[in-house]
Amino acid sequence: MSKHRRKQPLHLTTARKLEEDIGATTAARLPALHVLSKKYSVSPVTMLKAIHVLRDKGVLKVTQGSRPVVAGRQEGSVDEDSSSHKLFEDIKLKISEGHYRRGQRLPKIEYFTLSTHVSRCAVCEAFELLRKQDLAHKKGNRWIVGPERRMAHPPVSMASALRLRPVVFVLSASREGWVRYCENGHLRPFFLTLGSELDRYGIATANATVERGDLYMADAAAPGDKAVKKIIDDLGDRYRGTLMLSNQYNKFPDLAQWVQWLGTYGKPILWFDHDDSWPDIDRRSTGTRTFYRCCWNQTQAVRDAVTALCDLGHRSIGVLTNVRYRHFPWPDDRVALVRQFAAEHPLAPSIVTYRQEELLWLHGAENQNTIAWHEARLSKKIEREHPSAPDEERESMLRNALLETVPSLGSLVSPPKVTALVAVNQWLAHNYYYWLSRVGTRVPEDITLISFDNHLEFFLTPVSTMDFGFGDLGYSAAHVFIGDMPVKADRRGNIRNVPKLLDRGSLASPRKRR
Repeated sequence: MSKHRRKQPLHLTTARKLEEDIGATTAARLPALHVLSKKYSVSPVTMLKAIHVLRDKGVLKVTQGSRPVVAGRQEGSVDEDSSSHKLFEDIKLKISEGHYRRGQRLPKIEYFTLSTHVSRCAVCEAFELLRKQDLAHKKGNRWIVGPERRMAHPPVSMASALRLRPVVFVLSASREGWVRYCENGHLRPFFLTLGSELDRYGIATANATVERGDLYMADAAAPGDKAVKKIIDDLGDRYRGTLMLSNQYNKFPDLAQWVQWLGTYGKPILWFDHDDSWPDIDRRSTGTRTFYRCCWNQTQAVRDAVTALCDLGHRSIGVLTNVRYRHFPWPDDRVALVRQFAAEHPLAPSIVTYRQEELLWLHGAENQNTIAWHEARLSKKIEREHPSAPDEERESMLRNALLETVPSLGSLVSPPKVTALVAVNQWLAHNYYYWLSRVGTRVPEDITLISFDNHLEFFLTPVSTMDFGFGDLGYSAAHVFIGDMPVKADRRGNIRNVPKLLDRGSLASPRKRR
């Protein structure tokens, strides 16, 4: 008569499997009980019995209210599949994107427990991982982004302190180009943030240009130029890297060769190609691992703008190109992207395109209200031709004159042909808003309006806009040179800013018309 082998209790079988899995990982803590139960296909009671078996064997340490700890392992080691490690990676990504900035407080533990649905223990483990990688430190009861700053022995005098400061070398294509950069309100957030962040960490700048007749150089500089080499060599260990400024490749002689030559110093080389004109200049084409290319993400900004309008239910969207920018390629590129993403969206809204040829758009600077100037001229003309007309009649005449003299806008709203309007930049949106309000079209009740850029001078105009995030890009560029925080860049060295939608009250669902 054969003997039947007695079946081993399920909790012992589970304990054996769990012990084998523990040996195959380096995690200090086990996952939560419900996670283990699901993984081993047993009930929580059976799983708890298996854990107690391993506790009795000395494999695990069990404390009420917390997850079991593997004996002999440091609690700082965390399984890559654990919730704490995933939270650590999420926070690390936000730090590299500049969402959490150096010196700022991280949100409280309760914020992460509520927003990510993890335990306090998991959040604390994630913070400890950040501390180990010098991404955060604790100050009192709060966690601060970045490593703890240790005060060095102060120099003898302020003059010696200035002489000892690390230096970023700024190399621009031309002096005219540098002035244009400084005057450009579109790019000002990049330079303000970059400069303030470098200055905050005691880093100075040295400047030169490569054009002929430069104040620093007798002739046009070339890669390996003696004057540039002398500046960098004189800096010695104080040299932190080079910022190259030119958005037009053909206006920076031998750009790729400059990158290769500067790369021999082993320090970061950062090219500010703000409008993404030359994506082929990267680490692969130059063979320089320390090269970075900073550029905007226009594609993502336009996609987000179109998505926002489609999500609100707009099926007819107007987008205008303007005679003021007839010599620039970016307005047509932006319109083409609007068409592309509208066609790709499930709603597939129709895109109505008009070209604004009115000469009034050539008047004044881009920080001025051209429509207000145009309205003032029309108002004086009406007052001169109809001196005895009542105010109400003059207002009606002025409204009709605005509709007639700006037909590119008048044809869209009288009668209404679109429910949303995309302005290719914020200056035009500012003028569109003023014109719409003067002809009696309400924003956003009658028409939704969205634009691009985020200029300080138009901050008070209630038009929603896509901020290209040049301030965030300047922060990332600064920390490439500071070298204390991770910066999000792809394998080719491209650093792209993350556009943000700033809703200032001009977005709404289309009004139902009877």
